[in-house]
Amino acid sequence: MNLVAILDLIFSLSIFYALMFLLTGWKRALRRDVKLVLTGLLTVYLLQGVSRFLEWTNLQLGGLDPFSDLMGTIEPILWVFFLYVFLQQISDQRKEHLNAILHSIRNVNQLLVKEDEKKSLIQKTCNELFETRGFHHVWIALLDEGNELVAAAGSGLEEKLESLKKTIKSSSRPEKIEKVLKDTDTLITKRTSEFCEDCPLAEECKEGTTITTRIEYNSRVYGLLSGCMPETYVNEKEIRLLEEVTDDIAFGLHDIEVQEAHLESERKYRSLFNSVRDAMLVADTDRNIIDCNPAFTKLFGYDLNEIKGKKTEYLYHDKDEYEEMGEKIEDSIGDPNFFYTIHYEKKNGEVFSGETNVFYLKEDGGEIVGFIGLIRDVTDKIERQKKLKRSEKRYRTLFETTGTAMMIFEEDTSISLANEEVENLTGYSKEEIEGTSWTKLVANEDQLERMKEYHSLRREDPNSAPNQYEFKLVDKAGNVKDVLMTIDVISDTKKSVASVIDITGRKRAENRLRESEKKFRRYVENAPVGVVVVNEEGEYVEVNEAACEMTGYSKEELLDMEALDLYSPEVAGEAEEALERLLDRGELEVELPYLKKDGTSGHMMIEAVKISENRYLGFSLDVTERKEAEEKLKQATLGTLQALNRTIEAKDEYTGEHIDRVQKLSVMVGKEVGLSEERLEQLRYASILHDIGKIGVSDSILGKPGELTEDEWKEMERHPEIGERIVSQVDKLKRAAQIIGQHQEQYDGSGYPEGLEGEEITLEARIVSVADAWDAMRTDRPYREALPKEEAITELKENAGSQFDPEIVDILLDMIDEAKVKFWDD
Repeated sequence: MNLVAILDLIFSLSIFYALMFLLTGWKRALRRDVKLVLTGLLTVYLLQGVSRFLEWTNLQLGGLDPFSDLMGTIEPILWVFFLYVFLQQISDQRKEHLNAILHSIRNVNQLLVKEDEKKSLIQKTCNELFETRGFHHVWIALLDEGNELVAAAGSGLEEKLESLKKTIKSSSRPEKIEKVLKDTDTLITKRTSEFCEDCPLAEECKEGTTITTRIEYNSRVYGLLSGCMPETYVNEKEIRLLEEVTDDIAFGLHDIEVQEAHLESERKYRSLFNSVRDAMLVADTDRNIIDCNPAFTKLFGYDLNEIKGKKTEYLYHDKDEYEEMGEKIEDSIGDPNFFYTIHYEKKNGEVFSGETNVFYLKEDGGEIVGFIGLIRDVTDKIERQKKLKRSEKRYRTLFETTGTAMMIFEEDTSISLANEEVENLTGYSKEEIEGTSWTKLVANEDQLERMKEYHSLRREDPNSAPNQYEFKLVDKAGNVKDVLMTIDVISDTKKSVASVIDITGRKRAENRLRESEKKFRRYVENAPVGVVVVNEEGEYVEVNEAACEMTGYSKEELLDMEALDLYSPEVAGEAEEALERLLDRGELEVELPYLKKDGTSGHMMIEAVKISENRYLGFSLDVTERKEAEEKLKQATLGTLQALNRTIEAKDEYTGEHIDRVQKLSVMVGKEVGLSEERLEQLRYASILHDIGKIGVSDSILGKPGELTEDEWKEMERHPEIGERIVSQVDKLKRAAQIIGQHQEQYDGSGYPEGLEGEEITLEARIVSVADAWDAMRTDRPYREALPKEEAITELKENAGSQFDPEIVDILLDMIDEAKVKFWDD
């Protein structure tokens, strides 16, 4: 290729790039489709080569040029075709970019519809713009009304987003941000690195153009949108469409704020609605129920689902009241609210009076769209008002008919009201005394000054003056009487109510009583039984000589003691309970063992009664000899029972010693479970006599060495009933008889004679059952030898819960482990 061809090629390329520059700009021309550039180069080079070849051929053929005209025609056509292809590709790329822009606008608008959270909206918008608009990177910053950063999102920034947030938060923001915040125009910067040197994205923006615009709606700046894209993409249409997207984002943010405000308003309304203590009902203008609060549900018993859409008439007990309420609503249009008392009916049918306060619901234009009703159950209030009226009437009646002189005193000491008894006491008529001062009724001057002082103090503090005292009253005729006045201030007033009782006769009686008391004291001192007076703390206040002789203490010593000091620690708890019963009931009758001063013991019968607010009179009698006689009788009874057991032993030699062991073991277990002495005594009798019913069983059955037949077992199983019948004839052994009748019952209900189970069986019978079984296993029987200790323990454990009470078994096994049970040799 000669020099001319090379120059021609350079000339052609220059023309090609000149066209590219004119159409797309120089940078775009350099970076445009490589295939297009190579195609242009090859085409131009080929055309030039063919042209030069033809020229050379022409010279070789002596001037002949058979293709000259043809090439002269083809070359322009090829140039035109190539240029057309090039322009068409540029057009297609622009269409593609425009379609991407429209696609991104559509997607952003869809985001605005779907998203209800600001941070999510701006992040997804950045992702969409980055993926569809050709941005190198894009970011959005949300600002509050003071232009302080609230949130930021971006795409294509990688780790630079956090640095960008710090830059936006700093006091010296990049210049382009401050400029956009002050100016409504979109800012286009082609050399961002020079324009914002401190921007963390300056390096990324060297090869592109940055577009920054405000996100603004109705003069409210929500933030900024900024993105960097190739310079060739930046044109007026691109900027306009981006601003349109920005406006859509601003509207979306505004809409989210409106929704958030609405939700917050709804939350506050619902919180207020639900927290109102009165029942609240919301209805439309047709009086259809729309909503109700929890207090309504609690009052009526209906939840919202049960009554929503129903007429409020559904809640009325009296349907005429519903019609009256409708008329009242129509008549009160324009009034802010009104009250009405309605008889409502609850879900359970209960009728109550509800004080109803109705408010109108209005739209912004003032149109009424519904009602709010506040309902309060005033059934008790109405009843209280009725009671108050009845009470006022009753107290007015009492005031007039109480039988006591009653007066109302004003602050200035005047008498504003007096009843008929005042006329009887003072001799003045009601007309004469009402309006005058009570001071004229006081006969003693010293008492009058004291009462005036009380009158003044009582109005400053009702508790600062006594509310009851005596004074001498002078009546209209000049007679002086001893009277007792009870007075107090009427609540929330300066008035006093006073009742006055003539105690002239009582004063005389008191004098006679003093004389009588002297005689009484002489009688008490000479009484043959101990007479004492104690206070609520149990301290002796008065004692007579008989009480001193009984206890061995002097009067001075007893008056320095408490009643409980006479009792040993073993019965101290029982003595305290007796004192508490006296304080609670005001009377007492009890027998207790006590200790004398010399350390000997005795038994005391005490009868006491309350005689005043803090005084209790007691009479005590030493019954030691009687208790000893009773103990001897008890021992005689026990001996008789033991003798009776010997009768059983004569029939069944096994039974005798067995009874003794069962008795001892039962009592030991009874003490472990905490039975009282009375119940232990009955348990002792029952365990001794538990086999007494065997008197009615044939000797051949009792002594049979082998297994019993079914009929023999039936006869044997009768012995608890027989025993219960025998022992129940003795009144003192009624409980023991019951224990005997149940001692063969089993815990799971499989025993006899009644098939009782669990706690249907008395505790004592369950104890005897375990003790009886243990002894039976550990001793020889006619039909088998005694079981070893460990084997017997295993039997108890295996039958706990079925045959035996498991708790009683555990107690007995613990006693065996602790070696408390030593009746059997191992």
